[in-house]
Amino acid sequence: AAPSTAAIVRRPAVTRAKASVVRITGDACGIGVEGSGWFATPQLVVTAAHVVAGEHDTSVQIPGHVGSYRADVVAFDARNDIAVLRVRGAASAQPLRIADARPDTPVAIIGYP
Repeated sequence: AAPSTAAIVRRPAVTRAKASVVRITGDACGIGVEGSGWFATPQLVVTAAHVVAGEHDTSVQIPGHVGSYRADVVAFDARNDIAVLRVRGAASAQPLRIADARPDTPVAIIGYP
């Protein structure tokens, strides 16, 4: 398979997906932690458990929205490294659709390292 090119980020599906990928921030044990997540429903964000482990002040920054929104962990699975957050307030975004990837399908990885 040929490697993806930078042109993939201009594809309409990738542009739409960017609006549903969020930056998650918080403090755990006195250290700032940052990671990525994505809207699975209009108010629920899926992320890695290690992004929110030990946090007491988790917030979500949504592309196109000013500021950040508080979020509460509603599911946490350290073994499988997955967590689900409920975003507080009127914040919402279009959920990402789960894709059925096929071999040799180009992909884009979207997030906040």
